[in-house]
Amino acid sequence: KQWYQRRVRGSLFHVKYIMNLRLGEKKAVIRDSEFFANFEEGETRFKLADVDLRNVSNPTIDLIGKAISLYNGACSKRPAYASSRSRNLPLKYVGIVSNQRCEESYSKRRNKIKEPYEIFAYHATAKNNIRSIIQTNLDPSRKAVHGRAHGDGCYFSEHPEFSASYGQDCMIIFRLLLIEGEYTKVQPDRGGFCQQLVLKDAALFKPTFVLWFIDSPPEPEC
Repeated sequence: KQWYQRRVRGSLFHVKYIMNLRLGEKKAVIRDSEFFANFEEGETRFKLADVDLRNVSNPTIDLIGKAISLYNGACSKRPAYASSRSRNLPLKYVGIVSNQRCEESYSKRRNKIKEPYEIFAYHATAKNNIRSIIQTNLDPSRKAVHGRAHGDGCYFSEHPEFSASYGQDCMIIFRLLLIEGEYTKVQPDRGGFCQQLVLKDAALFKPTFVLWFIDSPPEPEC
């Protein structure tokens, strides 16, 4: 076991490398961090089998726990829909995303609103798309693989079960800024959850977490 210190945007991270002799590989586990925004640009990934979710003194664990809770659809208003869909795939890895350019564009729009309304929503995609989405965000003008039955824009769902039908390897959790007149609701239920949300402005959403359901996802690139 070897401890070493790593500076990320002026903040000190403590990282422990654990050598897995059987697999001949190293796993990095961040022990503590000062703030979510201090992660390196790109995806910082954690294998859940190596994460101690009981460590409440670690703010990174809180973020991982948040991603897991969101994937499990932890909300009292959702059971009726969730029970009608197939069970979610087992979660193997959680990636925390940092993209300064997306953050700046999003914050600029958010700061113009007196009482912003923000939610988390889901977008499943092929594993080969993850890197470009993390680096440049989704592109509302890009031709959609699955069509655009509800108009142009990027499609998200408030139900992870619905998004899972579009991808079996991975899923991205986005933070959405919902501004009246700038998004489309598709099949909202009694609890106010939409099967789909369509947004045309990339400044109104940003990738926050990557959920991996496969044992060997592509290496993250910062």
